[in-house]
Amino acid sequence: LISLFAVPVPILLFITFHRMWLVTGNGNPNYIFFQCFAYGLFVSTMTLDFISATVKRDKVLRMVEKGDTIVKQDDDDKVTE
Repeated sequence: LISLFAVPVPILLFITFHRMWLVTGNGNPNYIFFQCFAYGLFVSTMTLDFISATVKRDKVLRMVEKGDTIVKQDDDDKVTE
């Protein structure tokens, strides 16, 4: 969730530094590199969060389908048996 709200930061900074570098000519290409790096980092973090949540959801669904255990969810979103 944090990475979802953090993605606009590198996007807005990329737009700003792109204009500084190409239009006014006083920027540094390293700024653009690190903004792309931060964007890629946040997107990969969001992808891993999504995959992790999907795997947990599928595990719970399989456990409930079997009927072997009673599954309950704690307050801190951890699945316990």
